[in-house]
Order: sequence, then C-alpha cells, then structure tokens
Amino acid sequence: MGEYLKARFREAVSEAESMGIRVRFYPAHEAINLSETMNNGVQVVMTNLKSGKEFFLFANRVLLATGHWFAEAKQPGYFPSPWPAAYLQEHIPKGASVAIIGSSLSAIDAVLTLTADGAFSRAPTGKLVYRPINTGNSPFIRGGHCSPLFAAGQVPTETSS
Repeated sequence: MGEYLKARFREAVSEAESMGIRVRFYPAHEAINLSETMNNGVQVVMTNLKSGKEFFLFANRVLLATGHWFAEAKQPGYFPSPWPAAYLQEHIPKGASVAIIGSSLSAIDAVLTLTADGAFSRAPTGKLVYRPINTGNSPFIRGGHCSPLFAAGQVPTETSS
C-alpha cells in the first residue's frame, strides 16, 4: 500500500477510535458468513487463512468493503477498470476523446495513465494545464461523477509551446 494510503488509513482509524469506535484488524483472515443475533447485532464467522481455524466475531454493524469487482467489458470503447494501465494505453489511441466516470483514486489513475507522455503545470491564471510531449496526440479528457457534490470537470490541454 502506498504511503499516502497508509497515512489516510491511519488517520481514519484514529478518528474512529476518538469517537469511541473500536477498530480491530484481522490480516490473513476471511469473513465467510454472517448472521443477525437476537439483540440486533451481527455474528461474523471468520477463518484464519493460515491455520483454517474458524471463530466468531460479534459486532453492532458490519461494513462490507470488498474492493473492486469489475465485469468484463462487453461494449467496444468501454473500460470497466483503469487497470492494468498498459491495457488502456494499448487500446485507447493517442488523441482520442475519453470520458472518465468517477472522481476517486481510480479516476485519477486513469487520467495519469492517459497523460503519462506529457506534463501538468500551472498557467499564469493558476489553472492546471496538461502539456503533451507530442502535440496533436493529446487526449481530450472529460470527467464527471454521479454525485451532485462533484461538478463535471475538464482537463484543459495546451497544444502549442
């Protein structure tokens, strides 16, 4: 895990603990089942992946954080994931118009992949501008998010030196 993510994770754990939430980690374990208890809690059946032994955890709430599950792309020009980066670079032609749905880390990964042959810098106005190494090969990237909290954004490009 990158240093940024580690720091953000530690901050989130610290904040949760400061609010009285008990945080416990179970590396090398897997939750294999859960059920509601008579007092409206949750019983989670855990398995130790090294020993195979099972045990129970009891909680008031369960957060299901499974990571990313990506279906196969069934439509031409649609990429359900920005990974692997090489796949995007091989299948999206230079200079293509690309719409990125989302505004989180995976969207940022996609933008960084598609702009890897150039550089970002600040224009005199303070606006962030992408400058491609080879003019004419610059991607046109349009981003957006389904939440009204995020306005659709556009990455401006500069094609002349």
